[in-house]
Amino acid sequence: MSFVDPISTSYASNQQAPAKRLEFYLAVTTVALSPMNYFRLEAAYFTAGDLFGFMTLVVMLLNRSVPLRFYGPATPLWLFSLLLFLGGLLLGSIVQGDPIAGLVVFLQYCYSLIVIPIIISCRRLEETFLLMRVLIAAIAVIMLFGAFLIAFVPDADPRLISGSGRLRSLLERENAAGAMAAIAIMFSVYLRMVGMFRLLYFIPVLGVLIYGLMLTGSNTGFGATVLGVGTILLLVGGIRAILAAIVIAIIGSQIVLQYGDFFLPEVFQRRVFGALSSGDIEQAGTFADRFELLHEAVEFSNETLWLGLGADQYRVFSDHGAPVHNTYLLILSEGGIVSLLGLCGFFLSGLALGIGAYTAQDSRARGALTLAMVILLAAVFNSFAHFYARFWHVPLAIAMSLSLPRAGQSTYR
Repeated sequence: MSFVDPISTSYASNQQAPAKRLEFYLAVTTVALSPMNYFRLEAAYFTAGDLFGFMTLVVMLLNRSVPLRFYGPATPLWLFSLLLFLGGLLLGSIVQGDPIAGLVVFLQYCYSLIVIPIIISCRRLEETFLLMRVLIAAIAVIMLFGAFLIAFVPDADPRLISGSGRLRSLLERENAAGAMAAIAIMFSVYLRMVGMFRLLYFIPVLGVLIYGLMLTGSNTGFGATVLGVGTILLLVGGIRAILAAIVIAIIGSQIVLQYGDFFLPEVFQRRVFGALSSGDIEQAGTFADRFELLHEAVEFSNETLWLGLGADQYRVFSDHGAPVHNTYLLILSEGGIVSLLGLCGFFLSGLALGIGAYTAQDSRARGALTLAMVILLAAVFNSFAHFYARFWHVPLAIAMSLSLPRAGQSTYR
């Protein structure tokens, strides 16, 4: 059975219906606030973006426009993966962990893995691309705000600027801010390559995002940017685009190596540029501490293969009192092999949609972006813990939505 876009059908009958416009405006606000972790409750992880997300869902229910197959033909695999993922975490929480913590994590993931796709996916292509632009703009604003604090506010809130001077901004996390900058840069390059981002706006936005990325001092963000943009160039661009990118990269790297001390931000020089130029990985961050956590997680996984420690329990059992910054090992430790298979199933769902769109002539570029997004997230999750934060799922839902089969829609790539 082919997937039919229910929202496109309803819009075709009455595009200007006030209820439909309200629904989309609420979705836009949800996307815009999704990377702004700063605006949340203190007692629980409930952000301003979550509030607008639930409002969007309520209006969609009233409009009868909730897509049950929100990821089209990949929905059954996504839901089965969700069952495995949450089932392993809940079982570990009930048997040998903390059931209350398990319930909290269960609800967080249900919102991120079900509600976020529902309110973002299955929209018309022009609306999906608008949501992508909104996310790019929101991340650019976050980077500008953080740059302003670093430049003009010497004693900024440590939730916004770290003690070592790294940009956290409204995301409140340095490496996460770097990863979001990488995603926004990849989205921007894609829109430019398919002719949907005018050069007049592309250059300043890209400049803000790159400068913000450097202020995060995030090696993870820097690597994610190279991976994401490289994948887009490989899958979307022709030989000329790839060769041009290689030439620009060579010239740019030579300029940075020769004159980087004069214009690169100090935090970038200390954590990224210094490590690259000297080859000393210790300058790039606390790799020794992370390696100890990774080694501990591998030891845990030998004992938690079939029954995990329970959701959010790694820090309790760890000698270091902190979760391992590797999503795969963390999920294997807390949810066992069942949860890890569920996590892999999420990526397989995205790959299935992306490959399907990439092999079709009229959606090749859209499929390429979906594949690039899945590959980027699969790589950066080697440096993060739990991933129920909304800023991970909004760009993924946008990218996967682009690869959904759409009847009679070929205006956009």
